[in-house]
Amino acid sequence: MKQYRYFVKIAEQKSLSKAAAELYLSTSALAQQMTGLENSVGCQLLVRTHRGVALTPSGQYFYEKIKELVEQNDKIIAETRSISDQSRHTLRIGMYRENIGIRTRSVIALFCKAAPETILETIPLEADIPYGDTLKNDVDLIDLGESSAMAAAGFQFLPLGKSSPCCECSDQEHPLFFQESISLEQLAGERVSLLAPGYIDGYDRLRELLLRELPGISLRDMGLDTHSVSDSILRGEIFLNWDAYSKSGAGQASRPLICGLSARYGLYYWPNTNKSIVERFVSFAKELSDDFLSLP
Repeated sequence: MKQYRYFVKIAEQKSLSKAAAELYLSTSALAQQMTGLENSVGCQLLVRTHRGVALTPSGQYFYEKIKELVEQNDKIIAETRSISDQSRHTLRIGMYRENIGIRTRSVIALFCKAAPETILETIPLEADIPYGDTLKNDVDLIDLGESSAMAAAGFQFLPLGKSSPCCECSDQEHPLFFQESISLEQLAGERVSLLAPGYIDGYDRLRELLLRELPGISLRDMGLDTHSVSDSILRGEIFLNWDAYSKSGAGQASRPLICGLSARYGLYYWPNTNKSIVERFVSFAKELSDDFLSLP
């Protein structure tokens, strides 16, 4: 089938060099492939001219028939993949943290209730792998706050909720541990950590606010992964997070940070996906009422 595709490309370009460039092959390598094809067929299919290459009468007939075969082959493969997707109904959601955004969890639960055949997979992601590579190859959607970097790379954002900043702390001896809420002024002099710039817009805006309102504040950059968050908290630092992703429990407190900021979070997906379950989920989420999506 590979040689057939090469032959169709040459016939359409009427040039060996142009076809080779589009196929990311050298001209000599493509010529060798055509020699092998002609030997296999048993007759000459192409003839060189001063303008490029032309089809012999046999080549013209072969082109018309083989083009139909290549197109039919592609159609069969696409339909087979579609059937496989529909039968598995697997929705793969990548997550950098150990929990998914609050509103995102609700939307996923509603979708799974409406489409009970859905198989949900949550996949932990490595922080050092670029968003785009992960989304195109490994998962269908990524649970993430709004990100200009993702938008610039051509990915589509599906907003599912709004979030407010919060402070997480595990040191029960820390004077802020038992506060009901924390103000910006109370962070002065504290060791503070938050996500490194360039990942998520909300964190970048929070960083700008801190540097403007609290000159000289000690900020430590951390990665996207769960390990970085845990390390920050174990160091006794105040970890700045967003309440949709915060985690409170035994020995760990999450308190609202009063600063007037909010940010959207949701799921990113590749707009050119041909996976039916992703298209159904995105359509379902978009049909939810604005009132539901505007809830914090």
